[in-house]
Amino acid sequence: MEFFLLECTHPFAEPYNEGRRKGVRVYVSNTPMFTNGALCYTSQIQSNKFFTPPDILTLNNCTHKARYVTIYNQRPMVNPAACPKTDYSCWANLEICEVEVNACAFGTYGPYCENQCNCKGETCDPETGLCLSGCSEGRMGPKCDQDCPSGLFGENCANFCGYCLNGEACDPVSGKCPGSKCEAGWEGPMCKQECKKYKYGAACQYDCGNCLNLKDCEKTSGICKEGCHSSWYGPNCNYSCPIGTYGGACDKICGNCADSAPCHSTTGACPNGCHPGYMSDRCDMQCPRFTYGKGCFQRCGNCANGATCNHVTGACPEGCMPGYTGNKCDKVCETGFYGDSCQLPCNSCRDLKCHHVTGQCIDNCQPGWKNLPFCDQKCTPGMFGDQCINICGPCKDNQPCDHVTGDCADGCQPGWRGVQCSETCPLNTYGDQCLSKCGHCVGNITCNPEDGVCPEGCRDGYIGNKCVSTKSEQMAPMTAVIGGTAGGAVFAVLLVILAVILIKKRKEKNQGRPAVDLNMNAQYANAVMFGNLDELDNRSFRISASSAVYYNLDIERGIHINQLNEYIHTLEANPEKYQTQFDVSSSDDHSRVVLTFMKDRSGSDYINANYIDSMEERKKYIATQGPKINTIIDFWRMVWQENVHQIIMLTNIIEDGKVKCEHYWPESDEPLILGDLDIRLQSDKHFASYSIRQMTLSYEGETRRIHQFHFTGWPDHGIPETLELVHFLKRVQSSEFYDQSPMLVHCSAGVGRTGTFIALDSLHQHGLKIQFVEILGYIKRMRECRMSMIQNVDQYRLLHFALLEAFTYRETSVPQAEFMDYYKKICRQKPRLLYEEFQILNDSKPKYVSMDWTAAITDENQLKNQSSAVLAVDQFRPYLNTYVPGTNDYINAVIIPSLKPDMDYVITQSPLPATIVDLWRLVYDHDIDVIVSLNSPVDEKEKSATWWPSDGDTACYGPLYVRTASTEQQNQGCLSRFIQIFKKYDISVLGSEYSMRNGAKCSGLYCALSLILDRIKLEDQVDVFHTVRKLQIRRPQFIQSIEQYSWLYDAVAELLNTAVYGNL
Repeated sequence: MEFFLLECTHPFAEPYNEGRRKGVRVYVSNTPMFTNGALCYTSQIQSNKFFTPPDILTLNNCTHKARYVTIYNQRPMVNPAACPKTDYSCWANLEICEVEVNACAFGTYGPYCENQCNCKGETCDPETGLCLSGCSEGRMGPKCDQDCPSGLFGENCANFCGYCLNGEACDPVSGKCPGSKCEAGWEGPMCKQECKKYKYGAACQYDCGNCLNLKDCEKTSGICKEGCHSSWYGPNCNYSCPIGTYGGACDKICGNCADSAPCHSTTGACPNGCHPGYMSDRCDMQCPRFTYGKGCFQRCGNCANGATCNHVTGACPEGCMPGYTGNKCDKVCETGFYGDSCQLPCNSCRDLKCHHVTGQCIDNCQPGWKNLPFCDQKCTPGMFGDQCINICGPCKDNQPCDHVTGDCADGCQPGWRGVQCSETCPLNTYGDQCLSKCGHCVGNITCNPEDGVCPEGCRDGYIGNKCVSTKSEQMAPMTAVIGGTAGGAVFAVLLVILAVILIKKRKEKNQGRPAVDLNMNAQYANAVMFGNLDELDNRSFRISASSAVYYNLDIERGIHINQLNEYIHTLEANPEKYQTQFDVSSSDDHSRVVLTFMKDRSGSDYINANYIDSMEERKKYIATQGPKINTIIDFWRMVWQENVHQIIMLTNIIEDGKVKCEHYWPESDEPLILGDLDIRLQSDKHFASYSIRQMTLSYEGETRRIHQFHFTGWPDHGIPETLELVHFLKRVQSSEFYDQSPMLVHCSAGVGRTGTFIALDSLHQHGLKIQFVEILGYIKRMRECRMSMIQNVDQYRLLHFALLEAFTYRETSVPQAEFMDYYKKICRQKPRLLYEEFQILNDSKPKYVSMDWTAAITDENQLKNQSSAVLAVDQFRPYLNTYVPGTNDYINAVIIPSLKPDMDYVITQSPLPATIVDLWRLVYDHDIDVIVSLNSPVDEKEKSATWWPSDGDTACYGPLYVRTASTEQQNQGCLSRFIQIFKKYDISVLGSEYSMRNGAKCSGLYCALSLILDRIKLEDQVDVFHTVRKLQIRRPQFIQSIEQYSWLYDAVAELLNTAVYGNL
């Protein structure tokens, strides 16, 4: 208990006690440990001096607040006999008669204790009335003498009232609402409890409606905030919807929900997905074109006329494309059938196996049929059997045998027998079916099996051609015989003379032609001649009986273009044959171009140039060297003099650090003035391997147009890619000036590359007309005009392959404006054309072998390949230069030239953990600026290594440092990273590289589409076929399926049909 001490009275009984009460002390404290309290009185003056306290001790100045009053007098425990003789007794004597403590009563304060405290638990300060422990419920203020404001209650008025009805104030002490009446949504004495689940409103007396997913309603109004459960509507979801409707008033019709389930009453969403054939949350959209079924995840089959299938069942409304069958057109024709409705039989294909669309035979033809791959032609009359390589026997009346079995239907010619007439008559028999017996031939030699004539005459006693008559049988009509003999002798002489003349003429004719070399290759030494060479082709022969491969070697016209591929194979099998054929003689330069003589210049009529004849036209070409600094004016004088409109340039200005040709044409808008000649550049277009320039040449008021075709992809001591060279040839041949004037062709020296190109153009044009090419003969003709035309075996070999490429080159480039019509034709109306085009691509893929990728298959590099099926061909792979210990120059990548001269593509696989360092070496060594990764995040994480550092981090690979500066999320699921790579202090930013897990599948599609779009922009042409062909030369694994090939056509069509292409 706290109190305020006013007065304390000590009556001591006797005066003699004064010595014993000296030293008395009075303490006030809040605990029994009085020494810790306040000392209110002591009779001690100094440590050894005391005074006697009065009998009555009044302590008015003791104003301490305390709970205990302690009166204390202490004496040391000493021997009384030894007590010092002072007025201070060693004996303590504390006799208290009365103690009065005057203070305010508990709960009051003030000078006269007239104020009431309102403190929590304890009394207030007796003087000030302040409540140190806080206020009691319903009171506030420093002295707790103020009532709680409206809306507050409890200790210190710290609590807010609940939701009392009409906003009335609660009881300031208990917090209860008047009459325990609450606002809607609340309940309890204090109205602080929200309505229980599924209850709402005043006194929580109402039940919630049917809210979505059994959610609780809003407690005041009962509204379902997230909508209603199926089949209910209204704000409170207490109205039942008709089945199949949804919306605020159930006025919308549900979509096609799976299992006919009702849709969400508010959103219309189908709870279990859509019925097959429909999509979107409400299942109110049919599947997009060419998809059907549940979730629209199934692709339509191969419907006819490019129609889409039924979005529900997948059925094709107009039937199937050729080669497919079934209600959904998702099944290929059964073995033995192809084409429309799979009704066409593959009867002429071996084992009845043909392509289900085109009818092309997969393995070979049935015996008796030829013309792969369709096998739609019977064997040539006179031939039969498997691959039509067997020669018919001598059937009667020279009738052809059965093209399948070789049987002679009407029998055999005299002297032969058997169903195939392949057996000669036995000895001593002859004639039809060998039924006649020979006569009496001399020496018992058998007679001629055809007519029975004895070849060396008769035995004694027998006469006649057949030696069947005896001499006695011939003696009777002697006269007639003599007369007849005389006339017969003359006739016999005439026959002999005629026979000799015919035989001699035939021999002379044969001697006039060079013999066919059947020993071109050792493996073809056993060549088999066809039967009757006069009836077939006396210039044709079979190369190999085992392979059934043919080519025609025309003694006068050369090689048939259809057999050029096989002919090249024979040369490739024995490369020394190239050298043997190539070593031809050269002639002098009598055919040189003579310039108009200029009086003021000595030797002004000379230029190092010669006329070259084509196979059909004299002086069709002019072969010359690349202009030197002192011959540029002569070069342009020749162009004007010879009325040249086409200049073919086959060299670069500088090669291997050496100047090969002067820059002889003007730059941009600056004219080139050479005396009276004025040359101006009108346009200059650059492509990956060639440039096309249009110029004007003016002289004495006349102006002519000049087209220069500059092939930049041909190294001086190497060979170009065959496809690139042939594509360049086609551009030259499509020029408006082609065939209108002499074509001027030059490289550096004007013989090697120049001769190769001229031969390619001339032999190609002539071969298209007569179907034959005589390569060696034309080279001899060129060299009669200019020495050393085609300088080496590599160029001679290139000519063969370039001619083969040119003769099989397909014109598949389509103007952009015509592409959509072409697309509909090839992909929708006549898909067989697309299949045939893709099959040609497959057939023309290069067949690389181990010697073509020697680096990829070494022991140290095999583990660097994601797949052993996709390897880097040595000829096309990039080499790594930056040295890092433990690495070499190999990475599984190929370089793909673009159509732009300043950019190439590098396609590589996603890096393995051990090849990350090689990826960054590739980026640094080849100045790559952009990396495109086509892997999904899952593929990157599961099947490849993470090859880039985290944002802000730097990774070290030997001398290279790679840092990811930032990462940004782009549109359509693309992620962009800005990466820096530097070697010591040289910083570069990254480049043109396409990466996919094995470096083939998606990378090939991406690169092909990019190249196709480049061609559209540069040339306004679409060429899917040759773009893919170009890629497959570098990596045959690109574009492996007809689906991928078709996708390229679809993608181009979609881009050209939308505004997207304008932004590419």
